[in-house]
Amino acid sequence: MVKCDGLEVPVINGVDVSDMKSLIPSCLSGVVSAPLIASLDDDATPSSEPDPVIRVNVAGHLFCSRRSTLNQLPYFSAMFKWKPDTRETEMIDRDPGLFTVVLRWIRSGLPYDKFSTGLSTNDKLLLETELVFYGVAKSQ
Repeated sequence: MVKCDGLEVPVINGVDVSDMKSLIPSCLSGVVSAPLIASLDDDATPSSEPDPVIRVNVAGHLFCSRRSTLNQLPYFSAMFKWKPDTRETEMIDRDPGLFTVVLRWIRSGLPYDKFSTGLSTNDKLLLETELVFYGVAKSQ
């Protein structure tokens, strides 16, 4: 276990998450954003506004994400309005594999139509169902 902004997070496959910057290949240096690299830098100046890491339990699978990332989903922004000091969510009974894709989409910053290019029709339908649950898309 290692500390992740005050939370204990398991080391996965022997990878020490305290040195995540070393995991970014040099070939991606132009692709990975400067704010991300700065956030991984131990000497980086902390922001004036706290952006804590939140532990999200999706069907027993634990995810860590910054509050600002999760706030892009109306489901979480509503939760944080009611529980502003939340550092861990209650268990969300949804598909953790699809939650991974939802987080990947949010973090990519791409419009949904560009992000979903290449997904099968079935995968798009499953993902859109999850987005409805998290408040991003309207059901049809």
